Amino acid sequence: ERSSSTALREALAEPDFERVERLLGRRYALLGRVRHGLQLGRTLDMPTANIDLHRPLALRHGVYAVRGKVRGRWWDGVASIGVRPTIGTTRCLLETHLFGDCGDIYGEEMVVEFRAWLRPELKFDSLAELAARMQQDAEDARRILSAAA
Repeated sequence: ERSSSTALREALAEPDFERVERLLGRRYALLGRVRHGLQLGRTLDMPTANIDLHRPLALRHGVYAVRGKVRGRWWDGVASIGVRPTIGTTRCLLETHLFGDCGDIYGEEMVVEFRAWLRPELKFDSLAELAARMQQDAEDARRILSAAA
């Protein structure tokens, strides 16, 4: 297959990470500095490392199984890209929950490598529904990542 920016955008929009990897010659990843957010993930028992997205991505809004690298160590995790419709925000953000205790990583650079699509971004009727779905997403990501190891 001929590698082109159009083919890459199409593969990211599906998302088809096997095709993306063939086109790039590596896994698709984003790099950014972890910043403070609203601390909502922490109150929902799923703290997240937040990275601002400064331009629109070809990658579809939704939830993904990921691996995150911070301070030279890789962690499995689950990430959401989107505008967080349940809380009514409009700025696109990458929020990554890493499995395990990686300590205080605010201000650190983090690589987020996308491994699998889990689901589209959804609006929930309550924070309790959102929290329950986030826990399910984390379990789905753990299962997918452990099967791929």
